[in-house]
Amino acid sequence: MKKQLFISLIFCLIGLNTFAQKTNNPAKLLYNLDKETGKMCLKSDDESALKDIITDKTILFRPNPISAKEFFANPSNKTKNLTWEPSFVQVSRNLDWAFTTGEFTLNEEKKKYGQYLSVWKKIKNKWTLDLDLSIDHPKPLKKVEAKLIDPKEGIKAYLPTESNNTKGKEIISSTELVLNASLKTYGPAAFVEFLNEDSRLLFPGNEPILKKGDILSFNNRMIEKMTLKTSSIDRANGGDLAYSYGIATIDYKKMDLKENFYYVFIWEAQANHRWDIIAQIFVPAER
Repeated sequence: MKKQLFISLIFCLIGLNTFAQKTNNPAKLLYNLDKETGKMCLKSDDESALKDIITDKTILFRPNPISAKEFFANPSNKTKNLTWEPSFVQVSRNLDWAFTTGEFTLNEEKKKYGQYLSVWKKIKNKWTLDLDLSIDHPKPLKKVEAKLIDPKEGIKAYLPTESNNTKGKEIISSTELVLNASLKTYGPAAFVEFLNEDSRLLFPGNEPILKKGDILSFNNRMIEKMTLKTSSIDRANGGDLAYSYGIATIDYKKMDLKENFYYVFIWEAQANHRWDIIAQIFVPAER
């Protein structure tokens, strides 16, 4: 879908964003910010908020990666009648990095439904979008219960130095290299060693798949092979959350079909020093 939820969200975020800095419950704060923006900006056509929530580095997947500023420079990329509601929010321990995911509805002549995932960074004490992408699926049969996660205890916090950030990215890169090698050997069953028990998968045409066991079952039914080519990695300054994104090539089972997807994995550090994938999204790549 070329015109998606991010557009409406940006148009009235300034007032909500200012309010959002004044609470001691960071996950609830971001949940309210995301949800209320979806309500209040449903029919907004005001571009004054653009400069407040996107940066020169903000990337949208529409469906291929594109600079947010370049995307919004095209007047045809405005959209209305779009609303959304987060169902999952997690904030890093340094309160400067987070992600949200939830359901959106686009009320056009034919209604469209789907899921979005957004990565947020706090810059000068205001939340800005770093990545945003979404997938379509049929009208949902059930509502996902909202889950909000504040920073966890028991994970060592790191000072936000250039050296720590570089080392942190290298750890994620190495982990993803091991995952990719395992995928070549064992197929999608390799994810068993990399998924958190409460991991969630957003895959086109499907409602959210919310547990490790259900994700493994889905992969076993649908996917014969998968290979990953990492494009970028970023990590929260506190060292507890990170993301990777790139191209995933998927061969389906029982059919002569291979597709390329842009993927984003959200990684979380565990108390035993390993990193688990807690969220995945795959967006079909256009040639």
